[in-house]
Amino acid sequence: MRDVGPERKNGRASLYATVTADLVESRRLGNRADVQDKLGRLVRSLNARFKRSLAAPFMVTLGDEIQGLLHDLEQAPRVVSSIHAIFHPSEISVGIGIGQIATKLSQRVTEMDGPAFVNARGAIGAAKKERLEVVVRTSDGFADGVLNAVYLLLGGVEAGWTKPQWERFNLYKELGKVEKVAARLGISKQSVSKSLRNTLWSRVLTVESHLPEIFASLGESLGKGPAAESRGAVGARPKLSPL
Repeated sequence: MRDVGPERKNGRASLYATVTADLVESRRLGNRADVQDKLGRLVRSLNARFKRSLAAPFMVTLGDEIQGLLHDLEQAPRVVSSIHAIFHPSEISVGIGIGQIATKLSQRVTEMDGPAFVNARGAIGAAKKERLEVVVRTSDGFADGVLNAVYLLLGGVEAGWTKPQWERFNLYKELGKVEKVAARLGISKQSVSKSLRNTLWSRVLTVESHLPEIFASLGESLGKGPAAESRGAVGARPKLSPL
C-alpha cells in the first residue's frame, strides 16, 4: 500500500470512479472454465487499455466479480463499453461509484474504502436486484437520475440485440467501416447492414460519444461539496426498473 493519504486537487479531496462488474447467472453462460478464462481476458484487456487512467488495476474480487479504480472519471463509460465488447450486456451487471477515497491508495482495490467504494457497492447491488445493465451512484441525486436514465435506455436497446448484432456492432466500433466488418467476418456488406438496421446502432454510438464528457464534468460539480450535496437532497433517487 502506498504511504500516502487521499490525494487532493485545489484543496479538495480527489474524486475517483470505482467500477464493479459481476456476471449474471454465470452458471448459465456455458463451460465454467471458459467463463473464468473470458473474465481473466477482460481484466487483462482493461488493465492494458486504461493503464494510465487507473489508480488501482482491475482484479477478480469475489467469484465472478471484477473491480478497478479510475482516477480519470472520463474513462468510466469507456470502461463500460470495453466490458460490453467482451460480455453481452445481458450477461454482466456493471456498477459505477463516484466519490472520494477514505483510505490510503493501494494497488489492490480490496485494501481501500470510502465513498467511491460504498457508492459502487450500492450501484452493483441495485443493478443485480433490478436486473439492469449499468447503474451509477454519486453524492448527487440529480446526476444519478440523469446518468441512470441514459444507461436505462441504452441497456434496454442493447440487451435486445442478438449475439450476431452485438458482435457486428462492436466490430464496427473497432474497425470503423461496414466493409471491414464484412471482410473480418467473411460475409457480405449487405448482410452486416441488414443485421444492424433495426438496432439503433448509430444513435447508441452518438449517446456513447457524449458520456465521457458528462462523466468528466462530475469532477467539477461533485467537487463543490455542500452545493452538490444539497442539490442531490432535493428529491429521492428515482426507483430503477427494467425496460
